[in-house]
Amino acid sequence: MNKKYLISATSLVVIIIGGIWLLYINTRQMIQANNQVLKIGAILPLTGEATQYGQTAQRSIEIAIVKIARDQKLNVEIVYEDDKIDPKLAVSAFQKLSSQGIKYIIGFGSGETLALCPLAEKEKIPSPMIEIKNKT
Repeated sequence: MNKKYLISATSLVVIIIGGIWLLYINTRQMIQANNQVLKIGAILPLTGEATQYGQTAQRSIEIAIVKIARDQKLNVEIVYEDDKIDPKLAVSAFQKLSSQGIKYIIGFGSGETLALCPLAEKEKIPSPMIEIKNKT
């Protein structure tokens, strides 16, 4: 992995954490009032050639979620899917997460997130954080 990719991956981790924070701000009152579990999907390269970046993102997400959950007394669950930096696997992971009723999904990597854009557009939500609207 080259230095340019490392800088891009680090920037993406910062964006992911910022996205989680915005998600928290927008949903905390509803979650606290209903004592619900906030489920967030994360599609990361957990295996393959970019494993180290996916694992760094995973640790960053865990740190952010633990802090938010502890400080605000929220019940937050992260469901991870591996895309191996493959857009086709990212789309499959997205479909799997959305079929489980997960309302928020974080994408990682530009190619993978771009592959999710048609799905996000269908739901009228921008990526990399994609909200799945209730289908009921």
